[in-house]
Amino acid sequence: MILRSHIGWPSPKYTDTAFAHGNALGEDEVRAVKEILGLDADEHFQVPDDVRVGSLEVTLDVSHTWIGDLKIDLTHGSVVKNLWNRAGGHGHDIRVTLPVSEFDGASASGAWSR
Repeated sequence: MILRSHIGWPSPKYTDTAFAHGNALGEDEVRAVKEILGLDADEHFQVPDDVRVGSLEVTLDVSHTWIGDLKIDLTHGSVVKNLWNRAGGHGHDIRVTLPVSEFDGASASGAWSR
């Protein structure tokens, strides 16, 4: 069986490019991807100022043929927590839940998007 994948799909600018490996797409490109997928490109939600992070777990459920290519960060404000850093070599798919204590007690306020 031969399977061909398209890294960065459905990004109009970065599908099948080296840039799609580990780089953020940027606001305009995320907007374009949302539109292609039929999502509301303007959809965001606001979290009030008085909401704090109690405890946080992040579940990664990623289908990918070479997980050693992937770098996944979680960012809120100036805090960046690396969740996956090109581990796993030629393995495929990530299915893991990780505790993330770096954000405990931090304000959860601000605009969030998917």
